[in-house]
Amino acid sequence: MRKVVYSSITKLVAVLLLIACIVTGVLFATNGIFEYFHDEEDIYAFEDDFSESWYVRSLLDTPHNLMYNVYHDVFYEHDEYGRRIIKENISTDELRADFIKRMEEIFGEPSNFDKINYYVQWNDLVFTNCGAEKEEELLYGEYHSYFKKDKTGAVERFSSAPTDLTREYLLEEIELFDSTSTIVISCSIRDDAVQHYKTIWEEQESIVIDTFIKIIVCAGAALLLLIYLLCVCGKNKDGEYKNMWLDNIWIEVHLAAIAGAAIGAIVLCIFVIEDYVYGNFPHNLIYGVMGSVSALGSLIIITSLLSIIRNIKTRRLIETSIILRILRWIWRLVIRIAKWVWRATKTFWRAIFGMVSKKTGAILITMLFVYTAVVGLFGVLTIISPVWLLMGILLFGGACFVVAYRAKDLDE
Repeated sequence: MRKVVYSSITKLVAVLLLIACIVTGVLFATNGIFEYFHDEEDIYAFEDDFSESWYVRSLLDTPHNLMYNVYHDVFYEHDEYGRRIIKENISTDELRADFIKRMEEIFGEPSNFDKINYYVQWNDLVFTNCGAEKEEELLYGEYHSYFKKDKTGAVERFSSAPTDLTREYLLEEIELFDSTSTIVISCSIRDDAVQHYKTIWEEQESIVIDTFIKIIVCAGAALLLLIYLLCVCGKNKDGEYKNMWLDNIWIEVHLAAIAGAAIGAIVLCIFVIEDYVYGNFPHNLIYGVMGSVSALGSLIIITSLLSIIRNIKTRRLIETSIILRILRWIWRLVIRIAKWVWRATKTFWRAIFGMVSKKTGAILITMLFVYTAVVGLFGVLTIISPVWLLMGILLFGGACFVVAYRAKDLDE
């Protein structure tokens, strides 16, 4: 097998290439974000096809959402505690007039429906922006939807989109306010809008996929270089483990530097990107700032990480860590205390066994334990009956007799 190259120049080149891979990946991601948000709508969300896009659903949901909002605005109010409560039934003339007025305002606003055609019927009132006389007239085109709730509460719906509409269920909740009205909503997306947003979706899909592939390539190259550096760091050209002056810094300082550089670089990059998206950051500085921030952050992280790895390889991790040295001191103290306790325990038991080496001593100590337990039990039972107090007195007398009888052995 070929020997791993340990020369300083090779390691330096590997570090520079690693930083270059990280910076390149960050710039690819930055450029992808800017290209993605260049359009007026961010439509693509990793769907397989434009027909599955959340944007298609949102456009077809527009009349449903607006009608549901009108119901909420008209028939909800708040009590003195701020809790939302339902007003009286829609049959009230005042509420009915307010509801019709709000419907006319909402569905008469052209800006709400610049991408769709709709036909909305509420009992005998009809709202449309395309001159349709019946709901069937809008059930054409690539994307359309239909919803109907009759006076009995029966619901009928279908949609040309392959995914379920996310907001149609809200109209079924209108039963809370209005259980007798007939509601019909027919909606279709205009052909020019479909073509326009399908093009945007395809462009954004291409941007996301291309950016993702580029980032994966950069990340893979960076990972290989990092593995190489982790293998060769700490060794000289002869394969001997050696430390640098940088390795004398406390490991806690290196860990703080890694965390600070990573968090600081991420926060600063997000701040710069947000400012750029909102037009508050100069275009000619954005890539330079992003590259500099990622380069500086990755340099600090790599330097501190390699220093920690070198200390691990040279077995100096504990000597260069405040926390590990404190933990080692505590561990040694615990071991010393444990050994002292063990020695004291052995000495104690040796003394005990020496004291009870005589037959009489063993008998008396055993009786002492038994006597103490039985007297305690009799004391508890005395609460139940005074007879146990008499039993305790008799037990005491018996103990005195045994001690007196064996006194001669103790004297000898």
